[in-house]
Amino acid sequence: MKIDLSEAIEARIGEFLETSLETSEDEDLNSAVRSHRFLPLYFGITVAHGVRPDGSVVTRNELEARVEVVTSPFWRRMVLFQGSKRYPELSALVPEEPPEARRCSGCSGTGIFERFPLATCWCGGLGWEIPGESKD
Repeated sequence: MKIDLSEAIEARIGEFLETSLETSEDEDLNSAVRSHRFLPLYFGITVAHGVRPDGSVVTRNELEARVEVVTSPFWRRMVLFQGSKRYPELSALVPEEPPEARRCSGCSGTGIFERFPLATCWCGGLGWEIPGESKD
């Protein structure tokens, strides 16, 4: 990863923490961000996924109070793609569509469920899937 992207992620982490302090957001998340140095990008009910300055993607499990590196290629792609919507500079970390990928049958390649436009499609919003790839 280029140094400038690493520095950009560090700056975004600082901005996130400043904004969170001003708005009194979740102090547990803020503490995890400070100690594990990651930029939150995508949230589930009890998890926050983010990226570290070195480009690694992590998941913070609120119930178990731990942060782990994401090893699933699907989740890594999805988190970075969703995060790039808010932080365009992260698009450099989103992998390109590989030759074996196929158009997503859930969204017909748009990345959005037509009937549920606020929900992220099971392709992670990319519009394509890799046949046989696990989403765990």
